[in-house]
Amino acid sequence: MRIKIPLILRELRCQGVYNNIPGYLCCVPDERVKISSKEVGITIPNVTSLNSLLKASKIIYDNFGDLYDIPLFAYDDIKEDII
Repeated sequence: MRIKIPLILRELRCQGVYNNIPGYLCCVPDERVKISSKEVGITIPNVTSLNSLLKASKIIYDNFGDLYDIPLFAYDDIKEDII
């Protein structure tokens, strides 16, 4: 559910089904994103509750905006191209 809820909210937001869903609720701090965030120097909390999920999602959104968690999710695949 920690992964599905933000993804569903993101999909509803991106498709314009609900235009009042804030972007900071739409980032998924899964394991791949957490590992990448450490590599690039972004500290996100461990997700152990709804509050920590919201905090982590907000931190990701504050850094990447409407790209959501996609840059962190893709980081491991593209980091050699960026460095």
